[in-house]
Amino acid sequence: MPWPVLGLGDRGADLPHGSPLDAVHQAVTRQSYLGRPPEDWQLAQRITVDQALRLFTINAAHGTFEEHVKGSLTPGKHADLVILSNNPTTVAVDALPHIQVLTTVVGGKVAHCANPTLC
Repeated sequence: MPWPVLGLGDRGADLPHGSPLDAVHQAVTRQSYLGRPPEDWQLAQRITVDQALRLFTINAAHGTFEEHVKGSLTPGKHADLVILSNNPTTVAVDALPHIQVLTTVVGGKVAHCANPTLC
């Protein structure tokens, strides 16, 4: 069963390489997008998957002073969200970059649908 995640549309950070889930993987492992292992000092900067998801959702909205309209699924806020193929909080860390975005909803309207039976 697909698992919905709070809106990742803004991404909350510059991501020149990869998807927001690649960025979550990089934040959790501190491994570069090229696959280079982290140096010892970088290991101390790792965060959890839950922290990374908040970084790219509600914390990103707070950083742009827009937490009153986006960043969480709350009545009155923009309905921006994605439906993912797996739950990023329960899969193995190495599986994070392989999670597929099945549906993207922006402002309450479907903007992307990989599987029409979901939409």
